[in-house]
Amino acid sequence: MASPQSARAATSLVTCNTGTYSFNLRPGLTITDRSFTLSGTGALAGCVSPPVTGDPAVNGNATATLSGSGSGSCTSGASAKFTTIITWANRQTSTQSGTATMKIVNGVPVFTLSSTTTAGKFAGSTVAAVPTIAFNPADCATPQGVTRMNGTLTAFTVLGV
Repeated sequence: MASPQSARAATSLVTCNTGTYSFNLRPGLTITDRSFTLSGTGALAGCVSPPVTGDPAVNGNATATLSGSGSGSCTSGASAKFTTIITWANRQTSTQSGTATMKIVNGVPVFTLSSTTTAGKFAGSTVAAVPTIAFNPADCATPQGVTRMNGTLTAFTVLGV
């Protein structure tokens, strides 16, 4: 039998309409598996936090910095562990730790991510987002590889229980 707390559905603490980000990979992704580090920045727009479950003081736009490390290639896929620090409109911060994965499906890279807020505003919450990432696949065959990726996030939501 589920406890009352585990039976509750996740509640939106804040939702942002859109997000953009850009990050660098060192060394770049190539056709050979190898380890890499990543660093980058992002922006979240149209963030709204319900007054009952969240904190309307974070409403507006937010910025983010990210860093992490991982391994993989353009041909076999890749995964990375990352830390993101989000600075909300009211200058409060959320530190999130998570995993990003790139799988190759029928020759096309498909990205997923999962993260948890480990410190600061909304600590203990999880994040739901749909990432779309772009890079030049021809760079995979060069010695330097793919050193930069850009992307968007849709439906970026911080969820609490």
